[in-house]
Amino acid sequence: MNTGTDHLAYFQSASTAWTTDGAFAEIRLIGRVSAGRNELLKASLQVGVNPQVPTVIVRTDDLLIVKRILGPLTLAQTMKLLADAESGNVSIDGESFSLPEGPLSYYSKVPSDDEWSYTLNLTCRSDNRAPQDSLMWLAMNAQLRCAEIPFDGIADVSIFLALPNPSTSTEPQINIFVHAPAELANSESTFVDGKLNLKFNAFAGLDLQKLSVALRWSQVEFERHQVASAITWSPPAGMLREGHLTELRENADGALVMLSVGGHPVRRHWVVGSHRARTVRSGTLQAFDAGWERLRDSLLNNSKDAKGFERAVSTLAFLLGFQAVPYTDSDAPDLALFTEAGRVVLVECTLKTSDAQSKLGKLANRRGAVVSHLSRLGTPASVSCLLVCQCTREQVLIEDSELKKASVLLVTQEKLSELLLRTRFNPNADAVLDESLDGGAPMTG
Repeated sequence: MNTGTDHLAYFQSASTAWTTDGAFAEIRLIGRVSAGRNELLKASLQVGVNPQVPTVIVRTDDLLIVKRILGPLTLAQTMKLLADAESGNVSIDGESFSLPEGPLSYYSKVPSDDEWSYTLNLTCRSDNRAPQDSLMWLAMNAQLRCAEIPFDGIADVSIFLALPNPSTSTEPQINIFVHAPAELANSESTFVDGKLNLKFNAFAGLDLQKLSVALRWSQVEFERHQVASAITWSPPAGMLREGHLTELRENADGALVMLSVGGHPVRRHWVVGSHRARTVRSGTLQAFDAGWERLRDSLLNNSKDAKGFERAVSTLAFLLGFQAVPYTDSDAPDLALFTEAGRVVLVECTLKTSDAQSKLGKLANRRGAVVSHLSRLGTPASVSCLLVCQCTREQVLIEDSELKKASVLLVTQEKLSELLLRTRFNPNADAVLDESLDGGAPMTG
């Protein structure tokens, strides 16, 4: 994570490369009309979105709540929209809402080598925090419940818009996202019998000369090359066009695809041959999920099914060489993992970042209970603790020092993706655990 105008400059450079004619943008806003000035409390601007989203506008005596699609936009219109947001301003139907006067700070995540997909994001913040006023929000919440489109107060609005709650998060801010104008269609890209078939989707207005697609073949010594010029593109159909690429490599078992636009990374993705299962355990499971599409979806794109996430984590652990056993007692951890050397790993899984801190404490207590019980039985063992979060590392509000103090390893979305790739190489559970404990391959994403 980084702050400052140097990262604003990076975002501006990358977003210029990714912005095209014909894109749609979505504005979400919580604004307040006070003393004749339109105050922007919380807002987001997303460029490159699906336009099939209904518009919602709610006005009360004091608030304006907006969720709205704009477009299709010209390149000039989109760049102005971005420039206005970067300077702290969002306009709706000619009505402008602004962050408080004074300096802005910028918060941005720059690409790192342990990520597999990339979205441009910039948060503009005002240091001029709004004072806490419980009576003011009491009145506003009452207005929202009586509005033509009713909401159960500002907390309900914030959940609907996926914005921070301005009654508790008092720092005015705008979150800006620019989505990539080209993507690899992961689920429709395959490697079968020595043939790699890749499918891409791109915005119709994208200059295809900005596209870079690099391949690194697995099991083939130093064979890497650029292939964007070999992609066959269909004529634009509405917003999008499709691209297809076929490459033959009989002595490979897959390829790492590295997609960039304008020199900025969009996605890294392994397309692996399902015909070469490295172990009996992976081969057996691949009979029903050949490319791990469903397993990957349960691990990385699952925001609601907690039990499904636990099952996916258990399956991943099994593929990494662990014996994975779910507990049935609600007072126990979610999973217990065992290595061939008889080591134990207690696992808690969570979809919600709000659970992470409490899960940390539970793991430490449950490790103590297991260690004590094994000692009483005369079978002491090495017992480690693992907290598995579906979200990204930046969303887990636990410091590394807290994890170290509690002796808990953290696995986040970034590491889940990496571990899923590692299942191809017949991993050993003890080696995976040793690397994590020694810091050679840290479990944090």
